Amino acid sequence: MERQDLRSVVVAAVTDVLAEEPVDDDAADLREQGMTSVEMVSLLMALEDELGIAIPDDLLDPQNFASLERIVATVSPLVAR
Repeated sequence: MERQDLRSVVVAAVTDVLAEEPVDDDAADLREQGMTSVEMVSLLMALEDELGIAIPDDLLDPQNFASLERIVATVSPLVAR
């Protein structure tokens, strides 16, 4: 999957979870945009379902999912498998 396509999937999942589009800055902190820990878990499950991946426990660091940029970087190698 191309990086831009993966970004589109991530943006759609974040939009669904937050019920609004994230700010147009891939490095912006999603927690500052109102994402709670419960919503973060929902996002992780949505990404696993949408991308057909399993996010290993060692990647479940909140910093890996703090921004669109970090999410794409974290899940990109998993999608390529």
